[in-house]
Amino acid sequence: MVRLSLLGGFSLTIGSAALSVPESTQRLLAYLGLDRGPHDRCSIAARLWPDKLETRAAANLRSSLWRLPRHRGRRLIEQAGSSLQLAPDVVVDVGEFEASGWSLMSGEDHLVDSSRTLLHRSLLPGWYDEWVLEARNRLSQLQFHFLEALTYALLRHGRGGRGARLVAAPGGRRSAA
Repeated sequence: MVRLSLLGGFSLTIGSAALSVPESTQRLLAYLGLDRGPHDRCSIAARLWPDKLETRAAANLRSSLWRLPRHRGRRLIEQAGSSLQLAPDVVVDVGEFEASGWSLMSGEDHLVDSSRTLLHRSLLPGWYDEWVLEARNRLSQLQFHFLEALTYALLRHGRGGRGARLVAAPGGRRSAA
């Protein structure tokens, strides 16, 4: 299984093996992992390298694609014409976070015990690109709603005291997504 983790920091693993990924390629994988749809190469280059000329940004994108690790002889990013997208078999923790949170909000209380990690992990800490800040803000808002749903689920199960401990982050602070 190929896993892209963006909550708590960047990591890419295949099975249990962590892969070393150059910074520019990390940015590309993270960008595509946050929005799974296909993206035009020009818009990706402009978004990832906004301070570069169009030709330099396009060259940076080509370089990032060239440096991509391979999984079973194929790239982790699919290319179709001028569009790119993350391969469908790459599991992204942000997607799992969102799916679990929405399930919790729809009343699937079996997720209550595994929900703590949904509440206290920051998206790509130390990254300050505009697109990361936008995604971090969006996830922070979702965390708030998921926390509310978790609180109600714990109350329904008579576990309000556990809810108070669950919402307190380690060290007593709640971190933003």
